[in-house]
Formats: sequence, C-alpha cells, structure tokens
Amino acid sequence: MFAGLIHARWISASSDECLLDLVGRLTLELLIPSFSSPELIIFAVLVIVGIILIMVLAAVIHFILPIIAAVLVWLFTGNLLYAGAAFLGVAILQLLVRR
Repeated sequence: MFAGLIHARWISASSDECLLDLVGRLTLELLIPSFSSPELIIFAVLVIVGIILIMVLAAVIHFILPIIAAVLVWLFTGNLLYAGAAFLGVAILQLLVRR
C-alpha cells in the first residue's frame, strides 16, 4: 500500500507538500478500495442470486394460499388436473380480492 508513496520529487518538495500528497493518496486508497476481478465477479453473482431468492420467496409467500389449496385438492382427489385448477382458481380469486 505504501510502496508508491516515495517519489523523487519529494526530495526537493517541502514537508507540507509531501504531507498533502501522502494524505491525498491514503484518502484515495481508503475511499476507493481496489478489488480484484474474481472478487467483483463473485460479488455480482451473489447479488444476483440474492435478488432471485428474494423474488422467489415473495412469490411463494404471495401464492401460499393457492399452494395449500392445490395440495389439499391433490391429497383428497389424487388428480393433478384438479389440483392445478384449484391453484389457478384460488390464485385468480386472491388476485381479484386484493385489488
């Protein structure tokens, strides 16, 4: 981090200029950290996965009542067609009631 802080012009510069240069470089390094490419790629992938998980959870929470209705119809009848119809019917009713 401090490897590039000593320059040849510091020999002839005043101590105030050297201090300002040093503080400027440290501030820049603290404000804008350097990341390697794999870190940025992993960060971007994790952000995208997190957003997808939040969207899936929101959909599951929104459709919890239709899912329960479909599972109950499937358990009582054993027919997936009826379970799908129950899911769609309850989901549409839920959508209409909320508006």
